[in-house]
Amino acid sequence: LDGGMADTCLVAAETIVPLPTGIDPGDASLVEPLAVGAPAVRLAGSLADAAGVVLGGGSIGLCLVPALQAVGMGVDLIARHPHQVAAAERLGARPVAAAPGRWDVVFDAVGTAESLAQAVDMVRSGGRVVIVGMYWDGTVAMPGMAFCMKEVRLIAAMMYGCARMCNRSQTTIVTGTTSMMIVTLSRIGEAMAVISISMTISR
Repeated sequence: LDGGMADTCLVAAETIVPLPTGIDPGDASLVEPLAVGAPAVRLAGSLADAAGVVLGGGSIGLCLVPALQAVGMGVDLIARHPHQVAAAERLGARPVAAAPGRWDVVFDAVGTAESLAQAVDMVRSGGRVVIVGMYWDGTVAMPGMAFCMKEVRLIAAMMYGCARMCNRSQTTIVTGTTSMMIVTLSRIGEAMAVISISMTISR
């Protein structure tokens, strides 16, 4: 099997980061989505006194929650499914419904034309939309009129960014301490367990 489904794979030595003692291997797997969210928070700029919302309750959206909390932001989150709402609440986010022009910063963790249009609709005039989700088909329709009329700033966050940004994202994730990393990964691991249990019950 290729890629992440393989039992083993060959990687460059400089891409390997030692896992601190005390982190459960299952929780450690969440370093990857955390490393997507942390650079996005940094690229968003100052979030002091800003009202922010995460659009999308998947793994990337949920991992944005502790990354935003680490910089002091209370987090609203819009999710489609009950198990995502439960996980968001466990992380301390506030599940909310979409509303036009309500937030200063919208983090789009979905990555579709529909989510981009929704994000532009939800952000206040002059606000910021941070694109965290990936447009895998290579193209996306721009909500041009609303985007221009509201003078929205679009900020692209490319996964982990370049190697220099990856180093910074690690610092953001752990906030300088191994204990914080353990707590953060454990919290997300527990939240993901809620998703797994809820999906199993729903079947």
